[in-house]
Amino acid sequence: MRLLRLIAEEARRVDGYRTERHVSLLSLVVTEIADYAALCARLRAEALADALGAFARTAAEIVQGERDGLVVRCGGGELLAVFADPTSAVLASWSLHRGALSLRTGIHLGQVAIERTGFHVDVFGRHMHRASCVARAAGPGEILVTEPVADNARSWLEETSGPELAFAPRGRVRLEGDEEPQVLFAVAEGPRPVAAGETLPPVHIEIDTGGGRRVLFDAGVDRRILIGRSPGCDIRIASASSSKRHAWILCEGSEWLLSDLGSTNGTQHNGRTVRDRRPLAVGDRIGIGEVVLTVTRLRSAQPSDTMPRLRVDLVAGIALFDGEPLPLSAAELVWFAYLTRARRTGADGWVVAGQDGHDAFRAFARELRDRQWMVAVRTRPLLDLMAGRDIDDEDLRNLRGKTVQKLKRFAAEHPGAAMLVPEPDGKHCQRLPLAAPSIEIVDD
Repeated sequence: MRLLRLIAEEARRVDGYRTERHVSLLSLVVTEIADYAALCARLRAEALADALGAFARTAAEIVQGERDGLVVRCGGGELLAVFADPTSAVLASWSLHRGALSLRTGIHLGQVAIERTGFHVDVFGRHMHRASCVARAAGPGEILVTEPVADNARSWLEETSGPELAFAPRGRVRLEGDEEPQVLFAVAEGPRPVAAGETLPPVHIEIDTGGGRRVLFDAGVDRRILIGRSPGCDIRIASASSSKRHAWILCEGSEWLLSDLGSTNGTQHNGRTVRDRRPLAVGDRIGIGEVVLTVTRLRSAQPSDTMPRLRVDLVAGIALFDGEPLPLSAAELVWFAYLTRARRTGADGWVVAGQDGHDAFRAFARELRDRQWMVAVRTRPLLDLMAGRDIDDEDLRNLRGKTVQKLKRFAAEHPGAAMLVPEPDGKHCQRLPLAAPSIEIVDD
């Protein structure tokens, strides 16, 4: 191009008169430059193909050989790989960045669904989309990770003799599809961190989505599984009877729960419509229109994995959630303690909240009548019940209703306390949603 500019200047010096020599020379230069450009493009393409071929082999060695990951795609300028843990993804990316290619890398922590058809493997889910968005936010030669990846990798690196890597805050980026911006960190060489990340209990659930296909989700990665018709769902139901965002499977405390998201056709749990959060167990069936999902494997945290969040002291007459007293009267505490003991010691925690349950509730209340704090009970139906009198259940319904309303107000101001609000099963049963390992009862 510089030679072309010199020829153009020469042509202007002869007052626009172009001799045959100028024209021939210009034509020759243009032809040679075009040939040279084509040669360069061909050489660049061959070199790039060789580099990508070598990169694919190196990627397979590092991802699958050294870090126990899986290369899903490698071609078209893109490498897509999944790993069992975020630290392996960070270390594999760091090794790949030592090569000649200037990579843009994005790493996100989240569960994915893996589908195998013959020798073809594909992964999908909303977290794949997020990882792609993180990669697009990275600059050439930069490794960007989301906050959960940085936390998990820090925890591992500080306890090993691995490379000294630092995670420098890159800022907050709103990824497509996310309501809240994600905090991104750039991976670079530097001193090891001193703060360990949070370690979540090993809780998982496996769902049979039909046709013999099963998908395993780990609560240590993400505690929410989205079901629906949208391509961004973790379990996609490609049916007109499914809403775009139909239902959640949530891990709360140490328990997996099913929750409908206000879908058009509703969600079924073992044939019954889901109105509140429903706990899941192995063998449970989740109905989304004509599609039925089945829980085939499930592990919840053991009592040692989860510290008690709810402490019900039947000696002092007080209930504490995360150290905060629940605003319940003495009579309301009796009913709440009845639900709590059934949840802590019973097989499923359900109690009869109706006329047929009066005898069991009376027996429980009589166990407490000699406690000093019971003198504060002023609710006449409860006193009559303890005295052995027959009462109409309408008289106790007001007590149960006030207990629920106070717990709802408390839950509105305390994160996680929604699990204290009793859930109904029809008209005549109630249960405390909070998982049993999170409950402590003092009764000595």
